[in-house]
Amino acid sequence: MASVAVTLDDFSTIFAYSGLWTAPDTSTTNFPGSDSFLLSLVDGTYHRTSSVNSSVSLNFTGLSISLYGVAGPNAGYYDVTLDGASATSAPVNAYSPTNSSNHLLFSKTGLSSGQHSITLTNRGSNGNSTMGSELWLDYGQVLTTVSATESSVTNTTVDDSDHSRLVYSGAWTVNTNSGFLGNTSTYTNQDGGSVSLTFAGSVVYVYGDTVDDHGAFSIKLDNKTYNYNGYTSHLKIGTLMFFAGGLSPGNHTITLINGAGGTYVDLDYIRYTTPAVYASSPSSTSAGGGASSSASAPMFSFSEHVLLKFDLDTYVVPDRETASLSRILYPLYTIKI
Repeated sequence: MASVAVTLDDFSTIFAYSGLWTAPDTSTTNFPGSDSFLLSLVDGTYHRTSSVNSSVSLNFTGLSISLYGVAGPNAGYYDVTLDGASATSAPVNAYSPTNSSNHLLFSKTGLSSGQHSITLTNRGSNGNSTMGSELWLDYGQVLTTVSATESSVTNTTVDDSDHSRLVYSGAWTVNTNSGFLGNTSTYTNQDGGSVSLTFAGSVVYVYGDTVDDHGAFSIKLDNKTYNYNGYTSHLKIGTLMFFAGGLSPGNHTITLINGAGGTYVDLDYIRYTTPAVYASSPSSTSAGGGASSSASAPMFSFSEHVLLKFDLDTYVVPDRETASLSRILYPLYTIKI
């Protein structure tokens, strides 16, 4: 079976932050501009904390997880908890004499089938006066099943303006910004306002934006519901709000639902991948957030075949393995397919 690494930028709503964290102002003109450090980060963003016990968590279904951040002289110690148990024998650190992006904070493969949770907790200097006190998160990666080996796949993008495919319920308004796909997004602050899409594919992604007037929302995929929060202190356009992979053949229905309290949620577009030949494994879902029922894990591993080539409409799964999985595959999220 063929798998793909989905990159979760630190602004993705799939991450849940607790405590005091700071992030760059993504709403500034031409962000990230010519800042060489920001340009070295995925999507030019990060979340940083120097507050002891501040944490970031991620729920996912899959057999592997990797988290990347920044190493440097201000970095300190952190703990990793995986499925409620310590994943390291002692606090680890990201200290380095110089700043270095794309630093692997933690990686775990060979996880058992089923849903998992991971938490990074900042421990500051941990009593070591020669260490820094900061923890930086840049992005995470989760593998998900796409297709059978050597199967071609087609990507379909459904823009928020496509009322022939999307079914809106409640009061929604169009917002114009050149940063959105097609220059528009559609938003609502109506409690329970929703938008649905029926599609046939093995992987689906939902994109929108996050900002300080956004709040709780949920994604319902077939009979499972996942809960998120779209609040960020600065506007971030092009945010991956949800993804699921390893889906079975046939039609699926995905619904974005606004929460209560008068906060907003936006839809920019939904993209899904349809393989010519589906994976032979049982139906499974790889997604973040709290599900109403547990989801089985996609059947994949680092030793299986992976996606290497893209074009605007179709890409092919080669019958070979890659020696540099994490760096070759991460553009699936950052490149507009």
